[in-house]
Amino acid sequence: MDRLKRDGALSREAIRRRLQWVAYDRKLAPAEITKAMRTRNIVAFCKKHGVSLDWVLYGNLQDHPKKSWERKTVLTPDELRRAYESLGENDKAFISQYLSLLTKKDDAS
Repeated sequence: MDRLKRDGALSREAIRRRLQWVAYDRKLAPAEITKAMRTRNIVAFCKKHGVSLDWVLYGNLQDHPKKSWERKTVLTPDELRRAYESLGENDKAFISQYLSLLTKKDDAS
C-alpha cells in the first residue's frame, strides 16, 4: 500500500483514469465517470459494472478487470426470451433460420 501511495496510485486522477478505462472498455457514457467520481458512487459503479473496488481505488493489479472480450455473457432464459421478443419479425425469422442451420449441422456430426 505504501508503494502504491508513493507512486500516486491513490490520487483522484489515477482513480479517474481507471474508471475511464472501464468506461472505454465497456462503451459507457462519460456521465457514468462523472457520477462515479463522487466518493459514495464509486462503490455503486463497481457493483453495477462488476469491477473490483480495490482495483479502482488502489490500482491493485490482482483485481484488474478482464477485457470485455474475455468476459463470458450468459443470458438467463428470461433475459433471452425478452431479448427475442424485442426483435422485429425479420430478425426473428433470421434467428430461426440460423438456429435451424445449427441444429442440422449438429445432426450431421
